[in-house]
Amino acid sequence: MGDREIIFQLPLGEPRMFVIVKHAKCWHEYFEQDPSLGCHPSYSAHTTYSGKELGVKPSYGSEEEAKVDCEKLNQSNPSGCYGVCLVQARC
Repeated sequence: MGDREIIFQLPLGEPRMFVIVKHAKCWHEYFEQDPSLGCHPSYSAHTTYSGKELGVKPSYGSEEEAKVDCEKLNQSNPSGCYGVCLVQARC
């Protein structure tokens, strides 16, 4: 993981979930910490205008699938600085 700090650990056997987060790539202007290290599912960009237009899911079970949709969002709205982030907590 390089210089990234692990801020939580998922229980054994817990499936990993991912969300696409608006402003994740320029997080220091919008968040106190990097959301790619783990974020709440409510950060999902599926409720944004671009997310609704492109059919973004509330969450993804596959990081690869999330990256494909994230790329579509960034092409549609480059100023959104969208990024794929691991879900830290569940509601």
